[in-house]
Amino acid sequence: MMKNITAAAAAIAMMTMTGCGSSNGTADQAKAGQNSLAQKWQIADASGNSTDGARNEAFITFDGKGGVSGCTGANLFNGSYTSTADGELTFGGDIVSTRMAAGPYHETEQAVFQALAETKRYSIDGDEAKLIDGSGREVMRLKK
Repeated sequence: MMKNITAAAAAIAMMTMTGCGSSNGTADQAKAGQNSLAQKWQIADASGNSTDGARNEAFITFDGKGGVSGCTGANLFNGSYTSTADGELTFGGDIVSTRMAAGPYHETEQAVFQALAETKRYSIDGDEAKLIDGSGREVMRLKK
């Protein structure tokens, strides 16, 4: 248990030092392949809430090895996910985030975390991906 807490604390400290800034990621995207979930995606919409105008870029990065990280537009987060080639996707119960005051972005941040918790499937169509809940409802829309 202490090992997990230490690892989470180290990850949060690292994210705090780098902020919500974006990296190029072009090499990773090329390596991951055009229709792969394993890359950086901009979060365009979460649970019906647009991320336009957020304090920071809202994004999510799937590392292709079961690790996920990103920014809600206010705070950084990371954790784990499981996916299959046929479109199944779930996030682990280990999502952790920084805890800076989100202010007017609190609703958007909560929508991002709610969407992650509800996700059961994903689909990719060109430069867009959709995270989908158990009833088939889109809970998050992503863009490359």
